[in-house]
Amino acid sequence: MRYRQNKVRKNRVMKTSASRRRSQKPSFRQKLLRWAVFVIVSVVLIVGAWEFDRVESIAMSWTTVQHVSVVGLNELERKDIAPELALSSETSLLQIQPESLAARLESHPWIRRAVVERVFPQTLAIRVEEREPVAIWRSSGKTYFLDREAHLFPPVHDTPMSDLPTVAGIPEDFPTTHDERVRDRVRHGVLVGMVLADWFGVNPTVDVHSPTGEIVAEVNKIRFQFEKDINEQWERFESLYPSIQERFARENLEVDMRYPGKVILRKRE
Repeated sequence: MRYRQNKVRKNRVMKTSASRRRSQKPSFRQKLLRWAVFVIVSVVLIVGAWEFDRVESIAMSWTTVQHVSVVGLNELERKDIAPELALSSETSLLQIQPESLAARLESHPWIRRAVVERVFPQTLAIRVEEREPVAIWRSSGKTYFLDREAHLFPPVHDTPMSDLPTVAGIPEDFPTTHDERVRDRVRHGVLVGMVLADWFGVNPTVDVHSPTGEIVAEVNKIRFQFEKDINEQWERFESLYPSIQERFARENLEVDMRYPGKVILRKRE
């Protein structure tokens, strides 16, 4: 018995009849409907854009900055930070980027840190932390303040300077070069000035010119010599002070604490 073999037919291109092609062409009604849809969509987009501009304009007017609250000013006044704020009478809260504005405020030499918050509908709240002057440096006829981080900043208004230690021996180009090794030396000099001023109640002069880190300070006709890190050295002095206090009252002394575990006293000539 023979089985019929199925033959695979090759794909053939189907011919579309003329009548069928004619039936696939859009009718007048379909064309009209497409144009109508196009017109409606266009109108909706145009009206939507117009309404968006209108809504945006209303939102801007409702959120125009009417109140600026600034907390944390001591030496500074509001007028001192106005250039960094750069707010006009038409500025909206929606246009303000808090992080960017805080960065601008922190570029002010007296401002250590700033936080900006938008309080809708019309208030801008600002908190600032001013730098605290703890020492002064005089250079080329100018006077600068120094904070605990050895950051330099100019005085404002009538800020008193006479009640602060003086740091000397800072390179003239320090304000522009920002050398970290020098900054570290100045930072330790500032600490020495603060410690001695607190201990003796008199503002010392601290010299930080030595590139090896030696710090020399003068207070009440007494000269102190420190290595860079003074914490352990000062603890040694505090523990010894009760036994040498009388000598400080009647003699001009030099106190050398640069040697480990020692406090060396010398008479100054």
